[in-house]
Amino acid sequence: MSLEKHKKPQFADFNTPELAYDKIFVPTDFIIKSENEPLSISGRDVMKGNTLVFKYMPEINKYECTFKGGYKSFIEGDLYLPSQLLLVLRFKGGYKATRQFIMMNYLEIDMDYIMIATNYFKILYKKNRYGVKIQYLKQWNDKTIIKHHGKSFLDRVPAFDDFTIEPNNMDWNASIDGFYNLYSKFPHQPHTEEVTLTDIPAIAAIMSHIFGEQVELGYQYMKVMYERPKQKLPVLCLVSKERNTGKSTFLNFLEMLFGFNFVIIDSDTLTSSFNSSYAYKNIIAVDETIIEKASAVERIKVLATAKTIPVNMKHVAEFNVPFYGKVILATNKETDFMRIDSEEIRFWVRKIDSIKKEDPLIEDKIVKEIPMFIKYLAKIDMPEHKTRMIFTAKDLANESLEAVKRESRSGLHKDLDIFITEFFYENETIEHFKATATDMKKRWFESNARITPHYIAKVLRDEMDMQTEDIQKYNPFIHDTQRTGRPFVFKRYDFVTGNVTGNVTHNTEGTSNNDNNDLGDLNGELPF
Repeated sequence: MSLEKHKKPQFADFNTPELAYDKIFVPTDFIIKSENEPLSISGRDVMKGNTLVFKYMPEINKYECTFKGGYKSFIEGDLYLPSQLLLVLRFKGGYKATRQFIMMNYLEIDMDYIMIATNYFKILYKKNRYGVKIQYLKQWNDKTIIKHHGKSFLDRVPAFDDFTIEPNNMDWNASIDGFYNLYSKFPHQPHTEEVTLTDIPAIAAIMSHIFGEQVELGYQYMKVMYERPKQKLPVLCLVSKERNTGKSTFLNFLEMLFGFNFVIIDSDTLTSSFNSSYAYKNIIAVDETIIEKASAVERIKVLATAKTIPVNMKHVAEFNVPFYGKVILATNKETDFMRIDSEEIRFWVRKIDSIKKEDPLIEDKIVKEIPMFIKYLAKIDMPEHKTRMIFTAKDLANESLEAVKRESRSGLHKDLDIFITEFFYENETIEHFKATATDMKKRWFESNARITPHYIAKVLRDEMDMQTEDIQKYNPFIHDTQRTGRPFVFKRYDFVTGNVTGNVTHNTEGTSNNDNNDLGDLNGELPF
């Protein structure tokens, strides 16, 4: 393949990408990303543990194989070009994948088109509404390409076997082992000098407003999204029945930051047969959300932990790609936008207050601060990997999440809470009482045919996490005639003091790190 007009001027003397690569190679390209074959680089030498595998000879720009056995393609004492090591070590002999890697990551070919399997796409660039330049693909017709560029032009269009997703905001590559990377290049460069919160007042304000007393966790959340875009994170739910809360401003901030890797959809799109609008996005925001369909709720829960996703795109055969999406919900329903079970750990709910002082230029300021914000994230400690979603249930616990869990309870659970609490208020000297599901049916639901003792027992066990005692003699509700059975025990402490079973209030106060703690003074007086 001739580089022709696609070659960068400084490589005009080279007829193949391999010759160009041998001139400008970086030895870290050879690293095998496999636990059973760990390679490392010492200077330009290739090491395997403490053993020298390939010794670089700068006078002839070649590598000498210095070990016996290990790689069948290499012979001890023979000399090899850097491009040969790249071919065998990194790409396992995949010639096309090796060439595409060189062309796209070193020669920086200005591709106008790519070919995926048998389909052609045009690579387009445009600025979004915030002036951030983003890259995207649009399917193109080969006849149209020939009409504008001639038939021979098709021979120069880079061909890929399929799509893949390889999120990386800091070291992005378009070609991943012969597949085209649908993850778009991060549109910003970090600021070069040290940054503090005083350098990013607009972003600091929106962060403080959205995350409140959990702002430190908010910065860690943003750091993970930027530095580890493959990492799964809990579904962030921004809730408020008030207007002018800044939820949309925060979502716009994410769009400014992550460009084409961010998308806003509606809840109906979640259950649509076509999912290409979000399947390969890294951040999926669902705005003004009321999740009424059970299928949409389950789809969100699946997306929160899914490792792959089948992409259903119009006029293109279905294909699978890795899925690294993070979901954010923004809704004006504070407690009933969807059901969240008491044991659910995939959701982080933040109740957002209204903004008292609005700044019509806030988004312009945020855009300008993004390079400094990226630099600021580098100084924040990466959170410890405690769970598959980084954060624990204790980290995410707050009253807003508990309110949604309470609202998500079944009607019978809510009724039992009321009846049991009222019983303790009516009997102030009683610290506990015993009753079976049949006792409660007779006392509180005798005329309700839909509520059976079996249903009562199921709610007590499954939703209220209660268990019956061993068979015994007991007095139902203290005052009733003694009976024999396996009763449940209800304690005043659990129902009257605020610690209702399944509704334990956690301490959400955290220790401050770096200089995030000075954001607290911004609450209520934000420059929006």
